[in-house]
Amino acid sequence: MSQPDARTARITVAAAALVGTLVAAATAVAMWSSGDPWTFTMDTGGVFLGQTLPAFRQWFAGEIPEWSDLLWGGFPLIGDCTTAALYPLHAVAYLTTLHAPLRFFDAAFALHLGVFAAGSAYLARPLGAGVPASALTGVLAALCPFAHYCAMAFFPVFGAQAWWPWAFAAAERLAQPGTPMLGRAMVLGWIALAAQVLVGVPEQATYCAVVTAAWLLTRGGSRDLGERVSRLLVLGAGAVALSAPQLFPTFAILPWSQRAGETATPELVSLYLTEPLRLLVAGRGAMNDLPSFLGLATLALALVAVVARRPRAAFLVIVAVVAIAIASGPEMGVYGWLHRLPPFGYFRNPVKIYALAEFSVVWAAGLGADVLWRRRSRRAVMAAAVLVTAALGERALFLAGEIPLLAKIRSADGLMPHRFAALAASAPARARDPQKPPLVIYDVGGPIGGDYARSIGALLGIASLRAGTVALLSPMHLDLLMRPLYAPRLDLFGVRYVVAPTSKCEMLFPRIAWKRIEQTPEFCVFQNAKLPEHHAILHRVTIVTSEPEMRDAVLRYRGEGVPVVAPPGATGPQESGVLELRAYAPGRASLVTTTTAPALVLVRDSWAPGWTVHVDDRPVTPYPAAGIYFAVPVGKGVHTIELAYRAPGFRPGLAVAASWMVAAAAIALGRWLGVRASSATTRAR
Repeated sequence: MSQPDARTARITVAAAALVGTLVAAATAVAMWSSGDPWTFTMDTGGVFLGQTLPAFRQWFAGEIPEWSDLLWGGFPLIGDCTTAALYPLHAVAYLTTLHAPLRFFDAAFALHLGVFAAGSAYLARPLGAGVPASALTGVLAALCPFAHYCAMAFFPVFGAQAWWPWAFAAAERLAQPGTPMLGRAMVLGWIALAAQVLVGVPEQATYCAVVTAAWLLTRGGSRDLGERVSRLLVLGAGAVALSAPQLFPTFAILPWSQRAGETATPELVSLYLTEPLRLLVAGRGAMNDLPSFLGLATLALALVAVVARRPRAAFLVIVAVVAIAIASGPEMGVYGWLHRLPPFGYFRNPVKIYALAEFSVVWAAGLGADVLWRRRSRRAVMAAAVLVTAALGERALFLAGEIPLLAKIRSADGLMPHRFAALAASAPARARDPQKPPLVIYDVGGPIGGDYARSIGALLGIASLRAGTVALLSPMHLDLLMRPLYAPRLDLFGVRYVVAPTSKCEMLFPRIAWKRIEQTPEFCVFQNAKLPEHHAILHRVTIVTSEPEMRDAVLRYRGEGVPVVAPPGATGPQESGVLELRAYAPGRASLVTTTTAPALVLVRDSWAPGWTVHVDDRPVTPYPAAGIYFAVPVGKGVHTIELAYRAPGFRPGLAVAASWMVAAAAIALGRWLGVRASSATTRAR
C-alpha cells in the first residue's frame, strides 16, 4: 500500500471510529439518564434477556452455556441462535451492566448504534465521499427510527443490521482494483457476515448476504465476472466457517423445533402502506405507530447522488425500492414470491426487510451531500446547506415524536422493572438452592409464553415452564404447555408453584385447589403440597408406542401411569426404590438408583438433541416421557446414571472456525514474507 493510500485508510478508519464513538456515547448518556431501561420490553426484555444474560453469567463462571434449566423445562442455550451466547460484543454489555442487569440490552443498543453509525461512515468513503459527507452519513444512519425500534423491541435483529454497512463496504473494496483476494477487505467481510449469525439472526444475515453478493457481482470495474465470483465464494465460505460454532448447533436443533417447517402466517407483520405520507413528512406521526421514516430532504439528497451517477447510488435506491415492495407483504405480493424460495420459506414478518430501505436511502443521501459540497459553486453550496439542514432537521423532528411513541409501546407491553423486583422477593425466588435442580413454576399469565414473568425469572434463578416466546422450541412444548392445565398435569410436569396475575387468581383456585401462599397487588403464588422431584423412579408407567400417542395420554392424564414411549417390558413392578442425587449442574447430573426390578427414571429436562446418558459407564438410549421430558431405563439393583448435555455441532463448528482462521493466517503470513523477501531483493539490486 502506497503512503497516500495508507494515509487515506487511516483517515477513513479514524473518521468512522470517531462518529461511532460519539454516537454510542450520546446514546448511552441518554439511556442512563432515563429512570427505566429502554430495552426492558417486548421480546428484547421478555425473551432474549432471560436467555442471553444467564448465558454470559455461565461464560464468566467458567462454564459453556450449553443448557439452561430455567427455561421451558430445560432449554438448549447455544442451540437457539437468538441467545447469542457466542457473540463477543455482548461481553462488553455484560461487564458494563453487572450491577444493573436490566440495562444489559441498553448497553448493547448504545454499542451497536455506534457500530452501525461507524459502518455507515466507513461505507461512504470507498464510494467517493469526503470526510464531512462520511460523517454526515453516520449521523443520519444513527437517526434512523426503525433501527431504534428494532433495537428496543427485537434486539438481535438490530444487532445484525448494525453490521450491514460493514459487509457492503467489504464488497465494495473487494470489487476495486488493487485489493488482494485475501486481505483486510476479505477479513472485514467475513467478520461482518459472521457477526450477524452470532448475534442471533441468520435471517438478517441471509438478507445481507444476498445484497452483498449483488453488490459485488454488479459492480463495474476492471475485474472480470469470474474473478468477482471467486471472491464472492471465498467471502461466503469464510463467513460460514467463522459462524460455524453457532450455525452447526442451530441446524442440529432446528428439526426438533417448531421452526422445522414453513411458517403458517409468514406475512402477519408487514409494512402496510396505509399513510405513506408519514414516511416522507416529519411531524405527522409514525405510520401505523411503527417508527419508520425516509424523509423528503433525505430522498432529495439520494436523488442528487443518482443523477450525478455516484458509485452505487442507483444500486442503493433500487435496493430501497425492492425492500419496500417486499416489506409490504400481501399489499404488493413480492414477498409471497420470495417466500417460495429456499431458505426464505423459513422466515417470517417481512417488515424486517424495510430496514434495507431506510438505511439505503440514508447511505445514498450521504453521497448526494458529497456531490453538492464538491461542486463549490454558490448555488451548489446553498443547495447543500438547505438539504443537509433539512435532512437533519426532519430527522430531529421525527425523533421528537418517536421518543414518546417508543415510551407508549413500552407502556403497552407492560413489562416494567417493578415486576422484576416483585419476582425477586417472591417465594419461588427465595426457595432456590443453587446446588439442586430448580423448583419449577408455571406462569398462567397470557396466552403464549407466560405473559407475566416471561423469561425474566431466569435472571433470579426461577425455572419457568412458560418462559417467553423463544425462537426454537419443540412443537410438543407449544402444544402441551399452552393449554389450560389442571393439578394432575402440573404434577406430571413437576410444577412446584403457579404464578398468576391478580385478575386470574380467583378463577384459578378451583381448578388446581393448591394453597395460596402469596398475594401481591400484581400477582399471586400457589404452592403444590406435593414436592415433585426433578429426577424420580417411576412406580407407575403407561407404555405408549409413539410420541403422538404420548401427547394424547398426557392430555388425558389424571394421575395414572406416566406416559413413556418405550418397548413393552421396559419396566417391572416397583414396590420401592431409592434415588440419590450425587451431583447436579444445568445439563449435567450424577444419580445412583437402587431398585427391586427393572425401572425407568424420569428426568424432568426437555428431551432435545444433545443429551447423552450412561448407566454404569455404558451408553443408554433414553425414552421420551411425560410429553416433554425423557426417562432412563435401568436394571434391577444398584446403578449409576450420568447425564450430560452437549450442544450438537458446537465442537465441530469450533474446529471448522479455528481451522479456517489458522489457514487464513498462514496464507497471509506467507504473502507477507513473500513481499518482504521481494522488497529485500529489490533493495539489494
